[in-house]
Amino acid sequence: MRTIKSFKLLFVVILPLGLLPNPVPAMEILEPGYVIEDYFTIPKSSDSSFSRFTFDSDGNIFIPMFYNSGDYEGVIYRISNDKEISIFADGLTRPMDLTFSNGTDYGNYLYVTEGQQTAEWPDGGVSRITPEGVRIPFSGLGLNQPVPLGFDTIGNYGGYLYVASGAADKIHKLSLDGQVQTFYNFSIPDSGCCYDIVFDTTGNYGSQMYVPAVYPGYPDFCGVLVFDPSGNKSKFAPDIKWAYHAAFDTSDQQLFGGNLFVVGCKAWDTSTYNIYRVQPNGQADIFVADLSAKSVIRFGPDGFMYLRYVDLDTLDLVIQRIVPERPLPVVKLEEAIALKNQARDLINQALEKEAEALALLNNNGSHNNPDKWDILKARLEIRWAMKREQIVLRFIDMSIARLQHACELIAGWTPEPGDPDDTEESTESIFADINGDGIINAEDLVLLSKYWLQNTDSLE
Repeated sequence: MRTIKSFKLLFVVILPLGLLPNPVPAMEILEPGYVIEDYFTIPKSSDSSFSRFTFDSDGNIFIPMFYNSGDYEGVIYRISNDKEISIFADGLTRPMDLTFSNGTDYGNYLYVTEGQQTAEWPDGGVSRITPEGVRIPFSGLGLNQPVPLGFDTIGNYGGYLYVASGAADKIHKLSLDGQVQTFYNFSIPDSGCCYDIVFDTTGNYGSQMYVPAVYPGYPDFCGVLVFDPSGNKSKFAPDIKWAYHAAFDTSDQQLFGGNLFVVGCKAWDTSTYNIYRVQPNGQADIFVADLSAKSVIRFGPDGFMYLRYVDLDTLDLVIQRIVPERPLPVVKLEEAIALKNQARDLINQALEKEAEALALLNNNGSHNNPDKWDILKARLEIRWAMKREQIVLRFIDMSIARLQHACELIAGWTPEPGDPDDTEESTESIFADINGDGIINAEDLVLLSKYWLQNTDSLE
């Protein structure tokens, strides 16, 4: 794997959050409880295009890029969780869509469609990429400018890899040895295409194949199309007139209700696009309004919805994500206060035990008493335990103060110089990413407080 420095005058730069070169489209989430976050952006060169994207099981993003002239030379970028970008695979011709084999019989590969003539096929084909980034030709004879592809992981459709050919207006299924069979023939001479192929693995939508498509002038072939295993077509979510991309919330977290989401238009107006939440009965409600471009949507292993689009002003590639709105850490604050009270109870127990030890010393004052030294030793241990409990209590007090400060900051309050937020301890000594989620927040403070309490000696 090669870390990117340059590739044909394309310089990839990751910009910090909030420093995108131009404002992103004025999209709006219409459902309460969700917010849009900037994830990263890639500046575009003068003659390149980005296509779809996908995730591996570790949350790394894979996205193809190709040049719009010459041999349509392309690469696949890998964007890691920590925003490191590298070229995962090169030597491709106009790479379009890509997906991992997801535990199917098709081996441990990343499959990618190449939508232009390659060395092996005159009209494009499908290649597979090894974990080391090596391209292996897979299938192409009979395909004509293939774009979307998807695996039948539910098994209702023979477990095949399915791919749609843009120029041939067909959906094909590819066998394990790359043989091409026609699954559905649109038989439409005019321009149009299928944009996505997704399978319902939630079981809430009939466990069927869903295909967003646009064939202008043919309403029966526009919108969200559903195909049964025999290749019979029907329409779904009729309010969505043109459909471009789709994704099921299949994550374990179910942060988006396990629904189907579709990018499209409710009327024959392509000036703006929306993301629709589609219910199992076909009811489509706008989830995100006023997209200025046909965004590709995918769900990551973290359960969040990711959007990929091209900024129409800068032509940069922009990826954002939609996440549940994070509540104020009030519950965590209450938990920290409970821990503080627990620490005080432990100190009171220590004081009681010290009093018992003093009483024993007074009642057994003789130097010849063999229990005297054990009692003195116990008294020292109790005092040491008390000292540590006082340290824990002070730490939790500081944690509570910082949690309260965090609540105020989230609410929009800006601290003034001299606020009682400063402590002698450095921030690094107080804060740590305890739960390993990549951020430092109130939960980490509570976990650290619990750690200190659980690792003090018992006073029983």
